[in-house]
Amino acid sequence: MFRGNPLIVIDPVDRSRNVAAAVSMTKLSEFILASRLFLENPSIKFFKEPSIKVRTKDILKLARERHILYIFFRLKEYKPRDVIWGELRRSEEGVRKALERLGFKVYRSASWTDENKKCILLFELNKLSLPRYMLHQGPPVYLRNALDFLEKWSRRGVGPWIQGDRLYVLKRNEETYSKTLLKKEIKKGAVAVSRDLLEYFRKASIGTDLRSLTKMVKRDEYALRFLYEFLKARPRFLMP
Repeated sequence: MFRGNPLIVIDPVDRSRNVAAAVSMTKLSEFILASRLFLENPSIKFFKEPSIKVRTKDILKLARERHILYIFFRLKEYKPRDVIWGELRRSEEGVRKALERLGFKVYRSASWTDENKKCILLFELNKLSLPRYMLHQGPPVYLRNALDFLEKWSRRGVGPWIQGDRLYVLKRNEETYSKTLLKKEIKKGAVAVSRDLLEYFRKASIGTDLRSLTKMVKRDEYALRFLYEFLKARPRFLMP
């Protein structure tokens, strides 16, 4: 019933509801590591939030020369916190897999909501644009579908050629920019986001310039802290 949930706390009123659905494996693991560090060296700092005043320029400085893609949207109706967090986590994983399928390597990802309207998903990539041509591996020449591969790719891209026992081509990408590719995939329903959030994703602000995102959330200190901590890539209890 609660497949994929790292922590399960059953609601005593509704046994079909996991009240810990908002807890991701990452957050549970952070808690485990923090507990081990606390037992090793007990300190009050584990129970206090770092007193950091996050400024836009700090966020932009951390993002410099890095490849960050964001998705931002606002909910129109209230969703219970365990519901919206669960939907965001599943959608984050769906977007991550879509980006990887498109040819990007996703180093890290995270999602956040103020549990009212604002929702943000962040993805750190190895690059923001694909090369115009990418290597596409075909089947070994002795398999039956090798002839199908030849028929399909003989007039497309560069090649095919044989290397070892396999066929290869250079596949031409008509579109290379991560933001545009992801928008197209979401629009045609090829990204496994939560069904209840699909329309929000289709109308979401998707971009790679964090300056624009900071303008959209500039009065929300919690959203800015989420951006800062994601870019800092260090749990709060490991911050000096």
